[in-house]
Amino acid sequence: MFDAAPITREQGGTEETGVASWSLRDWLYVSALASQRKAWETNPELVTSEATGQKPKAGVFLYDGAGLAPQEVFDIKAGEAFFCTSSLVRPFVKQPGSLIGKIRNIVISLINQKTSASSPFAALEFACSHSEWGKNVVVFGTDRSTIVDVIAGQQKAKGSGYSKEWLQFAAPIAEWVNKTAVDFGITDPDELRVLAGLKLTQEKLRAADDFLDTNLPGHERNVVGAFVSSARQQLYRVKKDSDLMAIFRGEVDSLPIPSELADKMKCTNHKALGCGCCDARANPYDVFGGDIRYSNSIAVLVPKYGEDSKDHPTWANITSSVEQGIPHVFILGHKDCGGVKALVEIYRRGWMMRLVNSLRGRGPGKNVARWLMQGKDVVKEALDFAKDRNMTADQLNLLAAFRIKIQSGRNVAEYAEKQGKETQVSVYFLEIGSRNIMQLPLNQTMEESYQWVMDPSQRQYLLNTPKEVLEGYAADPRRPSSANDNTAGKKNHKWVLAA
Repeated sequence: MFDAAPITREQGGTEETGVASWSLRDWLYVSALASQRKAWETNPELVTSEATGQKPKAGVFLYDGAGLAPQEVFDIKAGEAFFCTSSLVRPFVKQPGSLIGKIRNIVISLINQKTSASSPFAALEFACSHSEWGKNVVVFGTDRSTIVDVIAGQQKAKGSGYSKEWLQFAAPIAEWVNKTAVDFGITDPDELRVLAGLKLTQEKLRAADDFLDTNLPGHERNVVGAFVSSARQQLYRVKKDSDLMAIFRGEVDSLPIPSELADKMKCTNHKALGCGCCDARANPYDVFGGDIRYSNSIAVLVPKYGEDSKDHPTWANITSSVEQGIPHVFILGHKDCGGVKALVEIYRRGWMMRLVNSLRGRGPGKNVARWLMQGKDVVKEALDFAKDRNMTADQLNLLAAFRIKIQSGRNVAEYAEKQGKETQVSVYFLEIGSRNIMQLPLNQTMEESYQWVMDPSQRQYLLNTPKEVLEGYAADPRRPSSANDNTAGKKNHKWVLAA
């Protein structure tokens, strides 16, 4: 076991089991990430404030969203972590350091040309630029996902739903797995999955660390991997310089996971793909729970599918899910979205603010800006509509958020229809605080969205629980008489990891 003192019940043990619960904080602590622990204990406002969605105490999770959420392994409550999903992470390529190269990047950010937006890099840039909480980055990997099966040779790439442009990032990993399997005589499918998952986790770690080294040099941070094996029912710690074969052979410390969790990881009959925001208060798992896949990105931006989408991390999750017949894809937006606010503010102040931000390195960083610019046309349309209307900044942000989520849903529905798939596409919107969930119609007009913003009595909320929605119940469109009438609440899980 990791070298750590026994955890008492006051530190997280459970009365029901009499076994210490390895919370996220405790696991990070024994993983040599103790530097942040004191800050969490001495700054309670980091977790009690309404702003915790953008300042969570635990840092950032990068994971593939293949049906297992980090909250199912660690004791993470809503608001305690920042989430971003990507089945693969493209290797980080250092940008030009010369003056000409920097000027080129500024020009690109101003005229909004194609910029190879990467949600993992954007999330890392945003999160780790906040020194008060962005010190911990956890790459969460498993041996059960579509991309792991492809890398391990257990599924053909053609049937995975991933484009060849996306799978090019997996080719070097698959080559290493194949060579290692031959060298060590590894033929068992489950063991090949373990090998593939370990290598994928480490490569994501390296990409994240290389990115942070270049973009935030000198920033205090801890980048560590958490790898969960369903075949072995173990949780392993991975670093970018770890000897993967030592981990594979069981020569390092690990933690057991519950058999129920291992069984759940093997499930392939997911009911839905939930596309949510990185914001820790509005994670699809915390809101809907259930047996679903996850896709988290800043502001839940899903652009229209085209050539530029073939190496797009969110679209990779969507195309894979649609191809494999997952019946329901939903967009989960939320009130008080920092990404939407940033994009609205940029376009309210015009090109001068974008130039100043680029020159000073303030506001959204270049990777955050590249990601947000995918929603520029929708936001500009909302701003033009609101030009002659007396709207507050909060109302304008809400209108933009509605329109971005509706357009994202339309783009997914259009793609599914072109593929000949009968995929149900829904758009939900979470009210932070009340936890009420609206359902935004895909055919809602700008004028109707405006009425919902200005007159809350016009809004339609889900009266079904999120679990009922995922089970196939028709959403109840009635309006609650008060903010507390909605029974849809957070499904809270806590897995006990025996020490």
